[in-house]
Amino acid sequence: MSREENLILSLTGENSHSVYIPAGQGSFSIGSTTMAPDLYDVLVDHNKTINWNAFDKLNTPAGSHWPRFFYYWGNDLGFIKWSEKRSIEDFQWTPLTNVSVDFEKAQINRLTIQLQKSITVTNLGNINNLNLVGNLDLFQCKKANLNSVPQVGFYPDTSRIKKTSYTLPIFEAFETVTSVDVKVTPLGQPFDCKSLLQFKNITHLALSGNLTNLKSLEELKSLESLAIRYCPNISDFPELNKWPSLVSFIGWNIEESSGKLLRTDLRKLSKQREMKYASISKLRKPFWFTEAYGLPFSGWIKKNERIAIKSYKTAVQSISSATSEKEVKTAIVVFIKSINALSGIETSEREDVALGIEQLITTSPIKIKQEKALQWFDNTRDF
Repeated sequence: MSREENLILSLTGENSHSVYIPAGQGSFSIGSTTMAPDLYDVLVDHNKTINWNAFDKLNTPAGSHWPRFFYYWGNDLGFIKWSEKRSIEDFQWTPLTNVSVDFEKAQINRLTIQLQKSITVTNLGNINNLNLVGNLDLFQCKKANLNSVPQVGFYPDTSRIKKTSYTLPIFEAFETVTSVDVKVTPLGQPFDCKSLLQFKNITHLALSGNLTNLKSLEELKSLESLAIRYCPNISDFPELNKWPSLVSFIGWNIEESSGKLLRTDLRKLSKQREMKYASISKLRKPFWFTEAYGLPFSGWIKKNERIAIKSYKTAVQSISSATSEKEVKTAIVVFIKSINALSGIETSEREDVALGIEQLITTSPIKIKQEKALQWFDNTRDF
């Protein structure tokens, strides 16, 4: 759509939906009737059949299909059959019940499935890029050989509190995949890179967030392109010459001290072989990750949230320059006392403060055991 327009669409009946489309909007979202209407273009009962052919005659000014991107919350599988005749560039789907589907003849370039319910897939046909989001254990694929799906993205739900690493389920159907993207949060439950070794044919790998077992990646000998982003700890990252075919490397928003060593390693590799792309930038100190991603006080009463964040950042500054355990303890105690002065601190807020303290000690140049820091917490708090 090149200009703003009021569309009349026959999605569930003759002229069933009227929708305003702003100029330049390339997407169309269909939410369930249980959802907030102002967040979606239209709302449709999630169990109702949709007339996908209503979009057949809609095009962009360049002549390509419109919408380019669909967002659909619902259980109608008609979009799969429809795509056999009218290809879809990008379809993001959240089924709201357990489903079994066959994409054998579907023409969907990029399919993203939000996994809230169990989904069993018989075939993935001509899908070029499959992204799985949420509870990855809910995805099952029956067919063992899916060579036509070269790119897979994994975006699992991970815990903010769990310290045990997150491991990918075994996906035998994707054993021939060549391009993998994984994204988790920079803080919280780390992703275990060892679980990627099930994909022996990876040539392109992009990882983002809190990662562990990075050294295991050296077993992926076919890697040509590797990107590491938003990673607060790369201390066990392999030497780059472990990958004989590597010609592209990106390190962006990664931990500073190990990042400097990696930058030196990359310069050395660039002298030994011709690189298509080589970049390491935005090296970060540990407290940057904590301040940017780890503040656990959102959702508090606004006044309390504002005070807690300010006190927390003050503690980070003090701890990051500490030269003794006593200085670290003093900063943490001052932080806890500032929370003591707030009203309305209940159980959930107490857990948030404990999490904040666990994160604070990660910014300390003095190694502090978690148990000791939490003992300081219990000895000082009055909530």
